Amino acid sequence: MPTRAVPAATAATYTEPTVFYEYAKDTAEIAREKGIKNVFVTNGYMSPEMIDDFDELDAANVDIKGDEKFYREVCGGVDMEGVLDSVKKLYENEVHLEVTNLIVPGYNDDVDSWKKIIDFVKNLDPSIPLHFTAFRPAYKMKDTERTKRDVLVEARELALEEGLEHVYCGNTYPGDPFENTYCPDCGELLIDRHGFLLQDNFLEDGKCPECGKKIYGVF
Repeated sequence: MPTRAVPAATAATYTEPTVFYEYAKDTAEIAREKGIKNVFVTNGYMSPEMIDDFDELDAANVDIKGDEKFYREVCGGVDMEGVLDSVKKLYENEVHLEVTNLIVPGYNDDVDSWKKIIDFVKNLDPSIPLHFTAFRPAYKMKDTERTKRDVLVEARELALEEGLEHVYCGNTYPGDPFENTYCPDCGELLIDRHGFLLQDNFLEDGKCPECGKKIYGVF
């Protein structure tokens, strides 16, 4: 079956897009005029005024990196509450929201750290997608081992047990079944992915074709 067409989108990512906000907003305005969606992949350390000003933002994937200790000791004393406030603000502004937690062995790979993030997402909206992704040694952390997939799976299972609807494992291998989207009610495969490629989208008007549940997202 051929893959269904999806709307084009721009994504400001890799370099924290908040630091070039004015440029990103100008670009987003042009994209919006042409019917193109706008996405931020961000650490979430932004002001509420900026979020309110960014009317052209359609979706955001925000990194919640760990607990308060992780932000204080690894991220250079960043105020974690500021990040959480940004996530709440984006959600209140009806931006499609997803959360990512990069699990780094020896730093934030414990149940207590995962539970805090899971509880935060659950209290905001259990349908918000949560991605647990694998760390790969690089830059100043070349001596830190790569995250084992089993650790990601454990975190995913905990999140599902706690009531989150869409939980993913990322940065493992192309074709990992936990990259796919499944119906949280009946378990039906809804979106089939292979790495960065969309293999198939079985949703019908944003709903599960099997049980009719409305799925969180922009479709």
